[in-house]
Amino acid sequence: MRMYRVAVIMYQGRQVDAALRVAASWKADNIRRDARQLLDDRDKRLAPAVALLLTESARRDMRAGGPERFAVAELLVTSLRRNSPDIRAFQERWFAFMASVFVAELNPSPARTIITRGLRVVGDSPRLELLSGIVYEMSTYPHAVCPAADCRLSDERRARVLTLASEGYRRASALDPHSPDAHLRLGRVLDLLGDRDGARQELREAERIGNRAELLYLVALFRADLYRQDGDLRSAATEAERAVNLGPEYQSARIALAQLSDLLGMAERSRKIVDQLLRLPKAGDPWWEFKQPEEDRESFEWLNAYVRQ
Repeated sequence: MRMYRVAVIMYQGRQVDAALRVAASWKADNIRRDARQLLDDRDKRLAPAVALLLTESARRDMRAGGPERFAVAELLVTSLRRNSPDIRAFQERWFAFMASVFVAELNPSPARTIITRGLRVVGDSPRLELLSGIVYEMSTYPHAVCPAADCRLSDERRARVLTLASEGYRRASALDPHSPDAHLRLGRVLDLLGDRDGARQELREAERIGNRAELLYLVALFRADLYRQDGDLRSAATEAERAVNLGPEYQSARIALAQLSDLLGMAERSRKIVDQLLRLPKAGDPWWEFKQPEEDRESFEWLNAYVRQ
């Protein structure tokens, strides 16, 4: 156990690179052989810390031994003894983080596999159900990674996949009624499925529950698109302008407002908005993160904090 304990102590002391160099010397077969001792150790954070070290080591070396290290990490995480609520939380966060790694790579197939395994281990999980919806929705993107030779979806198959996404979002919101993100994403998917009334209802619910500026920005942006589809360009422009006010540094709302102004015959206003757009500093946009979520850093930091207690 000493070689594991040394690396874990380094990791807990924030000597991450040194800990990973030690972890790089571990053989997967040896860790499998030692798994029972790791899990039964008096230090209940030893096995989770070893799993997290393997996870981080694998992420830095995906081409060589990465997949095998992920598999061993999953073995440890799955086998953790449920002697406290924190262990279930650790398992849930680990599976959520691992799924998010593949989501960030637009690679839905392995993400879906990880989520299925995670739900089997932890049971009901709004976090994993939300990710499940995201992964199904992402599967409809033309630029997503697909294992098949031809990933193009027919309209019928695309609708089936989006329906699966909506079911994931509904399960997430049922398990956590206070999560605005599930309602926001469900609203967007219902819009894609042609249910604009259902979409509006979900956006109202997201707005009622949440008050983050980024969330309200997306609600206004999506609502503007719903009004545009209805042919109500003035209401659409009002919502787009609201989105601009909520996120003056974001690009997507200004693009929408410029287009709507042009459609309304307000060419001069449209040109001014485009000029403002070109002068905006380079910054992120909640729409980009919504469309392609990044790695779940919040879960990763939670995992780190857990093993460093």
